[in-house]
Amino acid sequence: MWLDRSFPHHDITQLESSLYLKNAVSTLMTARGFTLEELAANRFRLRDAVVQKIGSLRKQMAKAEYERLLLPGCETPIEVSPEKCFTYPLPEYPAQKFYDGSPPFPKHYYEKPADMNSEEVACAVVIDTLPEVEFWVRNLERDPRVAFWLQTPTDKFYPDFVAKLKDGRFLVVEYKGEQFKTTEDTLEKDSIGQLWEARSNGLCLFRLVTKETMQQKIHEAVGG
Repeated sequence: MWLDRSFPHHDITQLESSLYLKNAVSTLMTARGFTLEELAANRFRLRDAVVQKIGSLRKQMAKAEYERLLLPGCETPIEVSPEKCFTYPLPEYPAQKFYDGSPPFPKHYYEKPADMNSEEVACAVVIDTLPEVEFWVRNLERDPRVAFWLQTPTDKFYPDFVAKLKDGRFLVVEYKGEQFKTTEDTLEKDSIGQLWEARSNGLCLFRLVTKETMQQKIHEAVGG
């Protein structure tokens, strides 16, 4: 079948894809009234629609499986290992651009933190001035070798800041601007962060903060 060969689907066997596509074409002809000639004439539009539908089903399945793994009763439940939180190698810190402003950050793990906007700088000041913080890192994105990340149903989530506290606990902070604080993506990140904290037996802390809440939430998190 041309339709089956017209797009890659390495995670779906040919038997499965052939059956799905046969049923899809049959449904279009019986329920929607299309003729085989009409479908053939519009085969590229049909292919694009099929690719989009399969992509949507793939995401639904990935989300369902992800949520199953988060359940405490799962045979292989998600566990939190605090020793994995802060394994930044020295001197490797491949930031694309470095922060070069004021104030300085004496508790940053590396000589200079990666670049930050003005609101992130304000959040970093709160973290750096906490007496409970031993050191912290401006977390990098898209480089899991030297960054801390949490898995979401569709991607890796790289929080903005990771700090080690003097009592051995770890604090992870994600800063969000007001325009993003209630988006689906933000709520998903907050959910996995809260679960990460809950599974850590009190050794890991996660806070998603905004400009208005960062002082209170971060201080409360460390017990200040």
